[in-house]
Amino acid sequence: MPPMRSPSDPQVLGADSGPLAPVFGGEGTRRRLRLGAFLAVCVIALVTWGVLLPWLGRQPSITAVIDRNEALGIDPSAKFYTETESTRHAQTRLESMQRRKPEALWSTTAVP
Repeated sequence: MPPMRSPSDPQVLGADSGPLAPVFGGEGTRRRLRLGAFLAVCVIALVTWGVLLPWLGRQPSITAVIDRNEALGIDPSAKFYTETESTRHAQTRLESMQRRKPEALWSTTAVP
């Protein structure tokens, strides 16, 4: 009995010989296709990062948001919003409100 072959085996697919050879090509063709796909992804990422995003950043609607965030002291490079000055101010206000009226936001007693 002949050994079982995987459906992805090039000989099963007919990649190296037979009527399907022009469709699947050999190993060299597949390597070139993978390299081409990798290069295409790299070019798309480069164009997006180097051309599209800077262009979007110059649009009036985006610059308005950037200016607003800068005026509020929001640091876009902050890892967490808790690192911004406006969040610290809001947290201080909430803690003050909770001290004055603990039941305003949530119950301080356990629910049975």
